[in-house]
Amino acid sequence: MPASEAVWTSKDIILAIIATGLISALAGWIADFVKERWSERRSARYGAMRCAVAFEHYAADCWNNANMSEGHFQMVEEAYSTSLPPAPVIPDDIDWRTLDTTLSDEVMSFITSSKIAESEAAYARTYEGNPFDFDDSTRMLGRRALEIASKLRARYGMQLSPEHEKMAKRLKGSS
Repeated sequence: MPASEAVWTSKDIILAIIATGLISALAGWIADFVKERWSERRSARYGAMRCAVAFEHYAADCWNNANMSEGHFQMVEEAYSTSLPPAPVIPDDIDWRTLDTTLSDEVMSFITSSKIAESEAAYARTYEGNPFDFDDSTRMLGRRALEIASKLRARYGMQLSPEHEKMAKRLKGSS
């Protein structure tokens, strides 16, 4: 036997077994981590898409009210709306921990904002004799809903709704 040939001692074999185990454990942990992150991102993107669609649907309801209000006023010169569209229905099964926290806050806070706007518009109509506050609130909430939908879509790499510009233009007050 040549003198340069390595002989494995029991210590070398044990160290090799331990190193192999550690490397295998680390590789398994990394694979699980990557798989979990990918799953969370996918869940976040899907949740964001569902919220964006709900907010675009709400903006479309506001857009419809704005259209009807304008036409109604031109015909009979009185306010059309006596209520705001119902707040968007946010899916219950979204894992909010996976979504961007700032956007999650905007989504969940919108419901409160719409209730406050409804109350203020009802007050203006009943106690201040201003029937047009519903129209202003409808446009404001529709713009905000579109803005939230746009932020969700941008953050998670989705394209804007094809009707986005049309709704945004009407909700700003121009035809």
